[in-house]
Amino acid sequence: YSSPRRNQYQTFLKGYDEAWTYQGGTPYIRLNRLPVGDYELLVRGSDANGNWSNAMLQVPIVVLPAVYQTSWFWGLMALLLFIGIYAFFQYRLERKLEVERLRTKLSSDLHDEVSGLLAGIAMQTDRLTMTVKDPNSQVLLRQMGEVSRKAMSKMSDVIWSVDSRKDRFEDLLTRMREHAGEILSPLEIRYHIDVDRVDLKRKIKVNLRQNIYFIFKEAINNVAKHSQATEVWVRLYNEGSAFYMTIEDNGYEIRKRGRKNRDLEQGIPGASSQQGPAKVSKSGQGLANLRMRAERIKAELKVGEKGRGFQVYLRCDRFA
Repeated sequence: YSSPRRNQYQTFLKGYDEAWTYQGGTPYIRLNRLPVGDYELLVRGSDANGNWSNAMLQVPIVVLPAVYQTSWFWGLMALLLFIGIYAFFQYRLERKLEVERLRTKLSSDLHDEVSGLLAGIAMQTDRLTMTVKDPNSQVLLRQMGEVSRKAMSKMSDVIWSVDSRKDRFEDLLTRMREHAGEILSPLEIRYHIDVDRVDLKRKIKVNLRQNIYFIFKEAINNVAKHSQATEVWVRLYNEGSAFYMTIEDNGYEIRKRGRKNRDLEQGIPGASSQQGPAKVSKSGQGLANLRMRAERIKAELKVGEKGRGFQVYLRCDRFA
């Protein structure tokens, strides 16, 4: 202590330093950004003559982790994240169930109230038609009954399309078969519906199910009204994630055969060489409706003469 200003110091931090560090005459040390852990600071000094002491000062140092570095903090964050994800999916599930309950209630109310009312009107007009003697009144009553039945058919489609209990592909297929049988069977048009690589239990979004069905319905109605076909082939299949539907009739083949027979009966030379599909008008409302519904589900639609007759081709990449 004869000349404290000339004293010198060395330090060594166990667990961090690899050798002693000369500090000069500075009687303090700063340790910045030490990793979390336990350390021991060793300090030795020398007098003005450079005689280093054998004894050392030993200072234990404990560096505690920051809050965000602790395991309990990350455990808490993981728990909060799990709760947040669970709450989000629970909210989505509740909203989905709420929408499905609303759709089920709406379809049930429409079926019980509106469909029943339309059926009653149709029955009453039929009874009145049999009792009324005036021909003009009979015509009007028949027209009222026909309008009521058409409204019932439209309402049935609406009820089916919003009913959440009909969201599986097999429900769509059943509806397609029912409509094809209702429209084509009375006209003695045979129909074939083939399903390939499609999961019948798979649920389909309501918008997708509605528009696929209405495209099918419009195509079948057009076959019944305009094609003169005797047979219709419907194919539904999956390739990868894409869904395909093709509807094809043999109307062109029947029309060509009819023209050939008529020409042969009339003795027209070269009648058997007449080829080419019948011209198809593309200005009708039916074709416009098909394209509009295909655009709603972002599907590819092709309509026109092909092979034996008229074909509707639909390709949808979002079949889920």
